[in-house]
Amino acid sequence: MCFLAPLAGGLGYLYYFLSPQYETETRFVLRSALPAFPNADAPNDANVASLKVVQDTLVVVSFLESPGLVKRLNEEVNLERIYGGAEVDPLSRMRLGASPEDMAEYFEKFITTEVSSVSGIVTVKLRAFRPEDASEVLEIIFSLAEERVNLLNGTIWASVLEVAERNFDEASVQLREVRQRYAALQNETGVFDVELEAKVLSEVITALRTELIDLENRRATLLLEVPETHLNVVRFNRAIEVRTAQLEQLKDELASSRGSAATLSINQQRFDALRVELEIAQDRFKTAATELEQAKLLNSVQMVFLDRFIFPTVPQGSSYPIYAWEVVRLLFFCLSTWGLAFLALSWLQRRVD
Repeated sequence: MCFLAPLAGGLGYLYYFLSPQYETETRFVLRSALPAFPNADAPNDANVASLKVVQDTLVVVSFLESPGLVKRLNEEVNLERIYGGAEVDPLSRMRLGASPEDMAEYFEKFITTEVSSVSGIVTVKLRAFRPEDASEVLEIIFSLAEERVNLLNGTIWASVLEVAERNFDEASVQLREVRQRYAALQNETGVFDVELEAKVLSEVITALRTELIDLENRRATLLLEVPETHLNVVRFNRAIEVRTAQLEQLKDELASSRGSAATLSINQQRFDALRVELEIAQDRFKTAATELEQAKLLNSVQMVFLDRFIFPTVPQGSSYPIYAWEVVRLLFFCLSTWGLAFLALSWLQRRVD
């Protein structure tokens, strides 16, 4: 009863009722697109990209072994239909109406994930009770893994793009504000360019000085021949007075105050200060625009992707159960049952005696 009966029942169930399981597998690696973007601003150290790939590989493997995968997989395909159908034997069948935790615990027995520490190759094996189901479910699992990688990329680069857009907007506002202040200063002083105005005034002063010297020389030459009351001498005197007054006025505009307006030197300082702010704002705007274009480019390109080189196929033969191993397990169970029963009966017999 303790050995032969369980052995006969187990062998009968193993060979006549136990549902065969079909296994298929897929293999892929994670690759980074960073080496395809040679840029002076990009990391030159290859270890950075390698470390990122290793981290993402571990993230994907953890996801494939998590209850989250079972939840997403159950949303894509009805796992109860595949693993809880009437064609599956009662001992191997998924319990209908199982909780997500029980469903995840059940599914862990049918999926195996391995990652090579040397090559980084991820191997995913899946078993199902029909060959078509094994291939279909594994394809969906790979799609979910790709979705997880894309979600990681999207979250990272969306954050980078958001920061780049905010910096660009702030730089644009700063540049616009400095330009408005520069234009307001030009309207206030009536000067478009202080340096240009100073240069023009200097040239005019030089020309007036040259003309004044020429008039004084001609007047002195004329006084050698006629008296000071001569009409031509009087004309030269008036011309010299006019040139002298013009020269003094221009000197006042160049170096002293002009009515209530600020002096040219003070305006020069105000324009210089604003020009420095304008150059800084322009440099910041250029940098922000460059960063924004790079962020848009990187956001539109998949930086980490799954490169699959072995695709799942429809299995032609069942891989499980392994009958020899199942018979050994059954024998061990029957011997254990017989041994426990023998010890219990021996102890009971000693107590009765």
